[in-house]
Amino acid sequence: MTFLRHDNRPFTASDNSHRLSVRWLVNPGEHPRENCCITIENGLVADLRPCSSADHIQPWIIFPPLVNAHTHLEFSTLQQPFCVDGSFPDWIRRVLEWRNETTDDQASRIRSGVTESRNAGVQLLGDIVTGPQNSTDLKSWQGINAVLFREVIALTPARAQSQLDEMLQHLKLCAASQQPGIQAGISPHAPYTVHPDVLQSLIQLATQFHVPVAMHLAETVDEIQLLRQGSGPFANLLQQIGVWDPRLFPGHRDPQEQLEQLRQAPQALVIHGNYLNEQHIAFLARHPQLSVVYCPRTHARFQHPTHPFRKMQQAGVRVVLGTDGRSTNPDLSVLRELQHILTINPDLDISSVLHMATTSAATALGLPALSLPIRPGQPWHCTRLQLPSAALSLTQAMRHPDLHPIAESDQH
Repeated sequence: MTFLRHDNRPFTASDNSHRLSVRWLVNPGEHPRENCCITIENGLVADLRPCSSADHIQPWIIFPPLVNAHTHLEFSTLQQPFCVDGSFPDWIRRVLEWRNETTDDQASRIRSGVTESRNAGVQLLGDIVTGPQNSTDLKSWQGINAVLFREVIALTPARAQSQLDEMLQHLKLCAASQQPGIQAGISPHAPYTVHPDVLQSLIQLATQFHVPVAMHLAETVDEIQLLRQGSGPFANLLQQIGVWDPRLFPGHRDPQEQLEQLRQAPQALVIHGNYLNEQHIAFLARHPQLSVVYCPRTHARFQHPTHPFRKMQQAGVRVVLGTDGRSTNPDLSVLRELQHILTINPDLDISSVLHMATTSAATALGLPALSLPIRPGQPWHCTRLQLPSAALSLTQAMRHPDLHPIAESDQH
């Protein structure tokens, strides 16, 4: 697999040597460096030192490359998110109606999302891929590094085999692709849409092809009610669409079942995890191959209780960030997700949460080399942000609405 650099060219170690002086260099978990001079030689960071009076300091903030660990690019042409009134199954009905009615080509929607993501400083993303296998055009993701998690919805035996066959085609297609930056992933959608036996088969495929898995889990109270009581809005939805099987939802079930299965995968992302309890968190902490993807603005839009990401991190669980896509979010900016966290957690600073959208997120996707701390000896790739005002402190800048990534064409 060939990776892409920050300027979307394949990465090599033969770039020209140069120096760059910036207002702030921020690595996750490290004290930010103000007025830092970075020397790059042959594509590697050679030296970091304080700027001298002769250096021309760019009014920039430099990060490791930004990563969007979970998104749905198929919704990228939506002008505003779907209405969230009613139950979560009501929201799903709106999604299904839109999919049936939209005339926009899916490939063009994905390309729109790739362009927006790149403009937002994102260099790696985990995208949920839907639709017929024969409609998948890997060129839609050209210009960005992406893990393509093909989605599986198979609650009944009638759908199981065809979905597994399509997944196998997806894995082989990505493995055979010569397109830089593309890797396959597997996404059993959710406990209410995937039969436990199908989930087990998908995990076996993930192990065979050594690819990551992503599953929506403990996202809503409606999902928890379905598992634990076998009733509620999700039961009604499944009955309406003709796939209800009371044997699958007898009550007394729990997300722990899915966690037990997901831990068998080489790498797995628990998407949302809004309603995971202390028992679940302790289990996640014992299995570092499992990560949780928190989508802050989507979480706020649905007015869920406070997300347990801080409890998770204190327990040693890897928590990373996603945007979830324009069906629930006004844009695809992971930077805005970081800013949202800093706004609702005023005691936190950027260096303490930056890993959630950079280094830890790349590790969760199974591609740690794509977002490394900016240190001597490491490959030189980064995300650059324009300071709203040179007079602002880093704390003020990171919360400022005018903070934005710099287009590659404006960097020289």
